[in-house]
Amino acid sequence: AVVSTQSTGIQLSNAKLSCSGRMYLRYVYPFFGTSAPHSTSVVRFISGDATTLPPSTCEYSFAADHHAVRQQFTKVPLVLQFWKKGGGSDELEGTAVVSLSPLLNPGLQRMSGKVISKHDESTVGEVQIEGWLENRGAAPRHVITEPSRRKNTVDDEEDEDTELTERQKPEYRAALELELWKEQQQEQFLRELEEKGEKRMQQIAQEWKRKESEREESVRQQITEYNKLKDKMKGALKDLEIREQNLVEQERKLVLSKEDLARERTRLTTDIREASRRMEEEFEHKLRLQKQKLAGLEKLNRDLKNQVEEAERSLEKRTAELAAARESQLAAPSTRIQTQLEVLKMEKEEMERKIGSLEKAKLHYKDSWTKALKELINVREKSQQDAKRRLHQEQSMMEHARLRYLSLEDNQLKGKIGADVENLKDELNKMKNQIPQKEDSVAPSDADLKAIERLVEERNSLLNTGVYNKEDPLIQELDRKITALRAS
Repeated sequence: AVVSTQSTGIQLSNAKLSCSGRMYLRYVYPFFGTSAPHSTSVVRFISGDATTLPPSTCEYSFAADHHAVRQQFTKVPLVLQFWKKGGGSDELEGTAVVSLSPLLNPGLQRMSGKVISKHDESTVGEVQIEGWLENRGAAPRHVITEPSRRKNTVDDEEDEDTELTERQKPEYRAALELELWKEQQQEQFLRELEEKGEKRMQQIAQEWKRKESEREESVRQQITEYNKLKDKMKGALKDLEIREQNLVEQERKLVLSKEDLARERTRLTTDIREASRRMEEEFEHKLRLQKQKLAGLEKLNRDLKNQVEEAERSLEKRTAELAAARESQLAAPSTRIQTQLEVLKMEKEEMERKIGSLEKAKLHYKDSWTKALKELINVREKSQQDAKRRLHQEQSMMEHARLRYLSLEDNQLKGKIGADVENLKDELNKMKNQIPQKEDSVAPSDADLKAIERLVEERNSLLNTGVYNKEDPLIQELDRKITALRAS
């Protein structure tokens, strides 16, 4: 097998334990060419949290063939010990077994292992490490294939000659040369490591100085900005105090204005309800008058029917008398009979004229009654629509006034609240003045004229029938209505 120089590195990354305390890690792997244990610095572990281990990268160099390295890393794992730092002596808390077989793959490898408690052999955590293996080429010819020499057990009976013979063997000399070569390589590695460390420390120091100067400059700039912001904040606080005082005063005025508006709205609502109540009473009064008028017309109708029946009976009687007169014509003188016949014809025509007048009065009564009902329905619907329209207009005006008051909050911040409040008060005064005008102008003049004409025509038609006279209560009520409409 070809013996080559191998270089490997082990770096402890982090560990997560279910227990707390100050601990450090220790491990030893003789195959790396040294039996001295490697320990990390003490670190505090918190239960359940992943703890980053302090920098503890170690690099080892040894000579061995590829088969021996594969067999060693596959069969012999790396054992990590967790030692708990105590007051008197350290105590072994647990161990972790990490397989090194991933190192056989090229590049940086990450490995992990379970931490087993020493007390109850349960899993109490997990540890993660990183490592790599590098083949640096063939080793010198005098290097043996295994990094550690094998110790031969000798009995107590062997003498010094046997030991001298063993030392003179080429295997012993090769192992001694290997150890010397390893020490030289270790010293060279340490020198290179120190040089790299010094260079790195110089770079870190220069970088730290640069960042420190940048940080000081940034702090000076931030202090300057802070002072500027402090001055601005003081000015803003003063402005806010003044603005707060103005807002308090404006809110007080606004509350007073809202109270005035609420009182005005209550008054307007009361007025509207009172006007609606008066209109309802007026319509009820008109309805009672119409009912009285209807009762009078019904009575008139009954009287007319009675008169028609009486006229029919009189006509029958006159017809019977005429027939009797015709029968007695032969015995009576012709002049007397002719005179009686003319009288009967005149009476008959008078009765027919009265019957026609009664029929016309009956038809006129029916038409008047139908018109009165339609007029009553139209007047009621119109009054309801007018009341609803006035109520809707008042609500719209009140809502508009409320929105105007709400919009004053922004205008007050600009110093214009006084003028807007005065304008709003003027509008409210206008509303007050407009409300009575709307109530006074409920019925238009054309409607009044039509109503007067209708009442006059109805009064004349009743007087023409001959049943009613000017002293009749129904005729007097119609005259009173006509007078009231003309006065309005």
